[in-house]
Amino acid sequence: MQMPTWSWKSKVRPTRQVLWNLALITVGSWLCAVAINGILIPHQFFGTGFTGASLVIHYLAPSLPIAVLYFILNVPLFALGWMYVGRRFFLHGLLFCFIFTFQFVYLQELESIEVHPVAHRQIHWPTLWS
Repeated sequence: MQMPTWSWKSKVRPTRQVLWNLALITVGSWLCAVAINGILIPHQFFGTGFTGASLVIHYLAPSLPIAVLYFILNVPLFALGWMYVGRRFFLHGLLFCFIFTFQFVYLQELESIEVHPVAHRQIHWPTLWS
């Protein structure tokens, strides 16, 4: 009877995949947060899915924060994902929701920072054809 051999490659590959998935989830949630904060909210557009539902609720009741609404609306989806799809879907969805909520709130805080008036001064660049 042969003993199974331990290989560092069998441990590195799953770790690399987890880190890659974490990086993709982080970048994707950042892009979503930037798009919502930069396009949808300033122009009062609607989105789709739970993002759109949380925006509609926020537009009707502005005291309710969008990030909290988004997280609360996703809780039933997490339960269904755990029961019907699997643990990996559940963990990736939960991770995305946490990271997205954090980045969404962080980007909103960045927008509320007062900028010195000199930074908003228009700069007139010389044009090539004038």
